[in-house]
Order: sequence, then structure tokens, then C-alpha cells
Amino acid sequence: MTRKLLSFGWASALALTTLGAHAQASLTASPYTQTFDGLANAGASNAKTTLPTGWDFTETGTSALADNLYGTDNGASSSGNVYSYGATAGTDRALGSLRSGSIAAVIGAQFANNTGAALPSLALTYTGETWRVGGTGRADKMTFEYSTDATSLSTGTWTAITALDYTNNSATATSTAGGSTPVQTTAVTGTIASLNLATGATIWFRWTDTDASGADDGMAIDDISLSWGTSNPTGATLTASVASLTFGGQNVGTTSAAQTYTLSGTSLTGATTLTATGPFTISKTSGGTFGTTLSYAAADLATAQTVYVQFSPTATGTATGSITNASTGATTRTVALTGTGVDPTQTAFDFNTCATTLSDGWSQFSVTGAQVWACTTFGRDPNAPKATTATPYGVQINGFASGNQVNEDWFISPSFNTSTYNFPLFSFWSRTAFSGPGLKLMVSTNYSGTGTPSAATWTDLNAQFPGSGSDTWTQTAGINLSAYKGAKVYLAFVYTSSTAGAARWTLDDIALTNSTTAPAPSFFTDVNNLAFGYQAVGTTGTRTLNVTGANLTGGVTVTSSNAAFTLSKDGTTFASSVALTQAEANGVVKPVTVR
Repeated sequence: MTRKLLSFGWASALALTTLGAHAQASLTASPYTQTFDGLANAGASNAKTTLPTGWDFTETGTSALADNLYGTDNGASSSGNVYSYGATAGTDRALGSLRSGSIAAVIGAQFANNTGAALPSLALTYTGETWRVGGTGRADKMTFEYSTDATSLSTGTWTAITALDYTNNSATATSTAGGSTPVQTTAVTGTIASLNLATGATIWFRWTDTDASGADDGMAIDDISLSWGTSNPTGATLTASVASLTFGGQNVGTTSAAQTYTLSGTSLTGATTLTATGPFTISKTSGGTFGTTLSYAAADLATAQTVYVQFSPTATGTATGSITNASTGATTRTVALTGTGVDPTQTAFDFNTCATTLSDGWSQFSVTGAQVWACTTFGRDPNAPKATTATPYGVQINGFASGNQVNEDWFISPSFNTSTYNFPLFSFWSRTAFSGPGLKLMVSTNYSGTGTPSAATWTDLNAQFPGSGSDTWTQTAGINLSAYKGAKVYLAFVYTSSTAGAARWTLDDIALTNSTTAPAPSFFTDVNNLAFGYQAVGTTGTRTLNVTGANLTGGVTVTSSNAAFTLSKDGTTFASSVALTQAEANGVVKPVTVR
């Protein structure tokens, strides 16, 4: 009995460990921002006094690390704790935690309204980051809540806002080695509406690290931006048509096509100022001068105005930013911005970093269906073309999910500048299993790099892919893109499935090369033999043979080796051979009727 009482008292003391002695973060001028770059970047036992003003955390559980001290990590640690996440010894930090069976953490902050007026609402934008992926086949989450009567992270009445939760993506592979950048990032934005936070009053925010199945993920928050407008009896309002804009892959040192949103206002009493952060710029017109600030008069916003946004990455990887739209008396509207910087010199893609999110500047666009292109641990093993063991990494899609599903999904390259190439030649390895439609390889010279592919012109390259269900890694090489030379060339693999069939397709080791010589001519048929079965004497039957030429320099003749079989390219005139011109056979699928 004594042992039970002692054990209970020890666990309870640990579970109640908290400090909650930090001062409040003062809200004075909108927006309040916090990057956490002042957090410790070394050490395993850092005091709460090194947290930003107003920020706090709690740790509950039986672990010795539930000690109100935080560690530093780059995603390699498997120990449950609160962490300053970032590259080893790096100054770019994020605040987060790794939950375990013996420790659970809550992080948050207390804010005081020192604006001099009541706050009708608060708009919050932040970046959710995943530094460690401990399990596969499930997502992990940090839930968001706020309280206006709490005195600490563990007291008071709390209200959940699911739009401000950070939920990461389900991964197909763990990521536990640690690194210099997060494994995943997501821009999160939402509004705490109908707040009416009186002047001098306080509000608490908290993020709770939830328990995922299996080993949990190391997750964090970063780049906090909290904006507001004070109460206005005239009812001044600002309305932005979107809460976020997402740009696709963009070559470093270049500028994207503009994306847009509309901004309008009512009962405004002064000018509205727009401020862009990160590698993003804004303009009032598509062809105007882009910069980091804009101003609209109150009369301008009586009708909706279009704001143009461009992305100009200066480094590879995920980039985030925001546009604050602020006017006196109106609630500030924040538009979150994300994009991916791509190395323009990279023309070989092994997808070895494609652990959780698509890498190397490639992106996916789903036209219809829930199944999409994603990373897979079953990449190409050069020594085992039929291997079924995991060999990181590649990209894969499978339209079968409790039955064949209807899908159309595009896997789109970063832009290539082939204008100075002699012969731009494209190659890839692919593998298919199960029955279903084949892939298509498409090319475009006017795709914007983001958004629906239907807004651009795409041409089918009639590339050769391995046969249905062959399930062997096969290289397709020498695809000549000379007819599509340009400063911005995009390639796309297009997957389709239907209720009649849904194949699994895997891609890896994609490359674009600048060849000094033209590729060798090649000629393909869609089947290796045509079976007619039994045919009565004196009668005829027909079959269709689809042929395709690539890099042809002249015509092609198809000849039957048996006089009982004759050929026709128009279905009317038959002979023992049929001649196809270069135009009829090069880069197109030409049906030949066999009788």
C-alpha cells in the first residue's frame, strides 16, 4: 500500500510541472510577428527564460525530460521533449515537440491587448513544420485553441479552431536521420472571429501535440504573424477573396507568372496598405511595377481591385511569406504565400530526397479522383529490375483503392530552358503492375508552372512505356524535344484510371541531356504478335497493329513474312507490305490493318 501511494505522488508531481511565469506579449501595432530565431540552438536543458516574451510550454508525464526545460534537435532525436528545432547550431529555429508514451507537451503564448481599442477579431498565420517522421500511413497533428479567461496553459476555458490546427501529410516512409530543413512545411491561416477583446485584456493561444499511432512525429510552429483591426462604429471592413496562394516550382533567379486575388472594402476612412514579405512582390496590374508595398485609396476599394502577386525565389526549397492588407478601423486581412525554389541547372532527378513530399521541383495536379502522385520507398534498384523490396526513392500512383477508381493526375516537371541545347533528349525509367490504362508523356511550352494544365497547350509525345502488368523497370530514352526548344519547357506524365482498370505506375531516374548528336531512329509496335485464332478457309479476319516511329529520318516499310497475311494503312488496299512516310509514322501512332 505504501509503495502505491509513493508511486502515485511522484507521478502526480511530474504531471503538474509548469512555470507559467512569463510576461505577456504586448499587442500594440499590427502585425505581431515571431520567428523563434532567438531560441537556443544548442544544449539539452534550456530554461524557459530563453523563450520569447509571453511564450510558455508545459510537459506532463513520467519521463525525466518532463522538467520544464527544452532541448535542441534537427529531427534526429527519438526522445519525447519540447524542442527548439532547426539545423545543428543553426539560427533559423522553430518551437515544437515530440510526443512519446511518457511525455506530452503543450506550447503557447499569452497576449495583452495594448492597442488602445477593442479587437473584434485576430487573424493568425504561421508555418507548421515537421522535422521528424516516426511512422507511416497516418498523419500527426498539433491542435490549436484559445482562451480569454486562462491564467496559464492548463487553466481556463478553451475554444478550438480547427482551421488553425497543423496537420502534416501521411508519409510512406519514416524520416528519422535529422537534417538542415524540415521534412514538411505547411502554411496555416485562420481567424478568431467575434472576439471583442477589450483594451488591456489578455488572450492565450496553445498548440497541443496529439498522440499519433505508433512513433510520433517531431512537429513545430514557426513564422507567427498575428494581425488585427480595432473596433470601428462605422463598420469598416476589408475583404480578400483568398486566404492563401500557392506557387509551384520556380527556377531560382527567375520570376513566376502572376497569381491574383481581389480586395474590396466598405466604410473605409483611410488608405489601405498592402505589405508583402518573403520572395514575393505585388502590383496593381499584370504588366506594372512589382514591389513589396501597395496603397489603395478608400474610394478605390469601393469596387473590388485585383492584386497581382509574383514569386521570385532566391534559394532552392520551400519559401513562405504573406501579404497583410491593413486599413485603419478594419480587420487586417492576411494572405499566406508559399512556393518552391528550383535549381535551374538540375536536369537529372533521382528523387532520393522524396521521402514524404514530392521533391526536385516536380509537382502533381489532380484533375479528378482521390489518388495522386506521391513519393514511394519502392524506387529503382539498378541491380534488381524486378525487385519488390524497398529501395528509396521514386514516385508512384495507383488508382486502386478498395476497387478501381476514376482518376486523372498529372506529374509535372519544373521548367527547362532548352533554347541553347543542340538536341534536348529526355529519358526516364518506369514500371507498371496490374491492368489499366498506360501513361502518357506530354510537353508544353506555354504552361505557367502552376494551376490546371488545361490552361495550356500540351502535345502527346507518344513515348514508349512498358507493357501492361510487366512489372519490370524499363528505360525509355532518346525522346527528342528539338521541336519544343524554349526558355520554359514543361514535361508531364499523365495517369488515368477507370472502374474498368487501375494500374500502378512508378517512375524514377528521370533526366534531360544536351546531346551533340541526334538520337538514333527507332520503331515500335504496341504488341509483339497478333493472334487471329481459328479462321474458316475462304474467309478473312482483321486485326489492328499500332506502330510508332521516333527520330525517323525517312519513311518506313512494314512487311508481312507470310503471304496469308496482308497489310493496309487505309483499311482498303491490302498488300504484303505497306510503306509509311516519315510524316505518317514519326512521333504519331499509326494504325496498320492486318488481314
